Amino acid sequence: MLKINIKIEYQDGESQTFTTCPPDIVKWERQTKRSIRLFSDEWTYTDLLQLAHNVLVRERAGKDTLPFDTWILSVSNGPGKPG
Repeated sequence: MLKINIKIEYQDGESQTFTTCPPDIVKWERQTKRSIRLFSDEWTYTDLLQLAHNVLVRERAGKDTLPFDTWILSVSNGPGKPG
């Protein structure tokens, strides 16, 4: 199973590491119309943030989650190259 760890630091000084699983990757592939197989060669900052947000939404299933464009306003640093 493909897992990508993405660390995000927020404006308030908190940080969070998101670990993807298949539903997050499928959602990203549908959103971008790109294959995860190309991810390591062609990743963008937006790709990493979108994957992290997909994990956040999945983990908070049934709870309110900020839309992507609002959520990224709280990000201060990260992510680096995925691990």
